[in-house]
Amino acid sequence: MENSNNYISEKLDDFSKWARHRKTALIFSVLVLSFSIYLITRSIRNNYQEFVLDNYYFISFVNYFQNFSVIFYFTYQSNILLGLALLGYTISPTKRKFQFLFATTVMMTIVFIVFWTLIAWHIDFNNSKELFSTATVHFLHPILAVISLFWFRKDFVLKKIGLFAAIFYMFAYYIFCLFLYIFTVKQWLSNQYDDEKFVYFYTGLTIYPFLNFLHPFFYSGNNYFLIFLLNLITFLFSFILPYLVALLLINLYGIRRIEWKLRPFIYSFFKRIYKLFKITYDKTKMIFNKKEDQ
Repeated sequence: MENSNNYISEKLDDFSKWARHRKTALIFSVLVLSFSIYLITRSIRNNYQEFVLDNYYFISFVNYFQNFSVIFYFTYQSNILLGLALLGYTISPTKRKFQFLFATTVMMTIVFIVFWTLIAWHIDFNNSKELFSTATVHFLHPILAVISLFWFRKDFVLKKIGLFAAIFYMFAYYIFCLFLYIFTVKQWLSNQYDDEKFVYFYTGLTIYPFLNFLHPFFYSGNNYFLIFLLNLITFLFSFILPYLVALLLINLYGIRRIEWKLRPFIYSFFKRIYKLFKITYDKTKMIFNKKEDQ
């Protein structure tokens, strides 16, 4: 019992010596984790649906995953990872945890950029409850992330893993969305119809409306080249965007980093991805040909 009291006393004494910004960052981490877990739990319990627009070229993946759909959103994944990274770093700062904190901050910055440029127009801004929840995970938490990184920017040197962790995660998420779409392409019945005439359309399950591989960025035409070009832009942005955001944070905050030789890595990466993207393009073309034959 005495040993336990001494241990607690030592930890409290150590906590009292923390810098103010470190204590504040700890509070930030608890807030991010608590609110994110609350929203995820609420969605699972109530089957709360976001961004469900079953119209001519968008079938939400919520139709398939139902209550557990919320865990597949990049937003909530990034929020949870940020909360864990910030909590772990404030409790015990290390070089490895700094890399993780940087990577999750990059991801949260992307959440902010993508949501407010491509997704926000789906939100009902007259619904104060939904607006509050949305603004918290897409605006407040990203702001807390960049503030926290600013406080700790001088602690350690950023290594390649801190950069490539964010790039790899976002690219892996893109691949997941791609496979989800490809393996669920079929003829769907729209919930919206005019003059009692049901509307059928050919597509796959989509997590975000703009990430529809037959109708990318809300394009509903049949121009193969334009579809390929828009998908190519999405593919490139899946790893270029986190890289650019990382460079922005590094230069803006003056974060020390080791020298990166990216040319060999990029060449090898593109060589492997080219084969995957060619297969995807052939699959897309085959789907459209099948659609036209029906």
